[in-house]
Amino acid sequence: SRVEETMNRIADHYGVETRQFYLLTNGIFSTSGGRYAKVNPIPVKGSQFDKVEAVSQLSRDIVAGKYSIEEAVEKLEEIKNMKRLPKWKVILAAGFGSAAFSLLFGGNFHDALVALFAGWALYIFVAFVGNAHLSKIFCNSVGSFIAAFVCFLGFHFEIGHHLSQMIIGAVMPLIPGV
Repeated sequence: SRVEETMNRIADHYGVETRQFYLLTNGIFSTSGGRYAKVNPIPVKGSQFDKVEAVSQLSRDIVAGKYSIEEAVEKLEEIKNMKRLPKWKVILAAGFGSAAFSLLFGGNFHDALVALFAGWALYIFVAFVGNAHLSKIFCNSVGSFIAAFVCFLGFHFEIGHHLSQMIIGAVMPLIPGV
C-alpha cells in the first residue's frame, strides 16, 4: 500500500489522470493513459526499508515542488545505488530482535537467550546462503527449521523453558518490515 500510495502521489503531481497500479511481492504492473503498460520485476533479495522510506520521502518532495522530473529521476538513481547494510549488522539485529520478541510473547530471560542464538543462526543462513541461492519461500522455510532446531536444543538442554516463545521470537525477523 505504501508503494501504491507513492506511485499515485507522483502520478497526481505530474497530471497523469488515467492510471492503474497493481503490485505483487515480486513485480509492479502499471498502466498510464490507457496506451502505456509496463511490468517491473522486483528481485527477491530481502527488503530494504531505507530505500522504501527514501522513495516515499522523494514522492512527498515532488508533490511539494522541490524536484523537476529530471531531478527526480536523478534522485531515484541515487536511491537505487544506496548501499545495503553490512551482513554482520543485519545478523546482530536479527538476534537481538529475536530475543526481544521472545520476551514480548511471554518468554523469560532464558528463552530470550536461546532465541538470540537461534535468530543469529537463522540470519547467518539467510545472509550467506539463502538470499543468494534459494527462493524466498524455501529460504524462509529452511531458515525457520534451523531456528526451531536451535530452540529445540536449548529447550532439550533446559537452557530455555518455553519452546513456543523461543521459536516465535526466533522467526519474527523473517516477517517483512520487522
